[in-house]
Amino acid sequence: MTSKMASLVSEACNELPFVQWDRFIDCGGTVIIFGWIDRKQDSYKDFVTLEISSRGYLQFTTSSAEYSQTISDIYSAYGRIPKGTHQPCQRIEDQELLSSIKKVVKIRNKE
Repeated sequence: MTSKMASLVSEACNELPFVQWDRFIDCGGTVIIFGWIDRKQDSYKDFVTLEISSRGYLQFTTSSAEYSQTISDIYSAYGRIPKGTHQPCQRIEDQELLSSIKKVVKIRNKE
């Protein structure tokens, strides 16, 4: 990893102070970094992944319903992603078209 890439990654990570960063993959011109968000309502954690290119482009994915929009707002304010492009994470169990997936975490009681 170059020092320029390390700087880009560090800046992007430090813009999300509620995430504990854990692991990364250095793909040469891109770094993928993985972190955790503590959930207040239970003892689980939500994940966050960032994909950062050497040109400074960024994409993120999170399982956090609570912080997803916040992350999008933070990164759009820094000009890292376009405003208005937030896409919320969805539960597989709620999508009828994905009902053929065999192993699914189910938290809702459907009748």
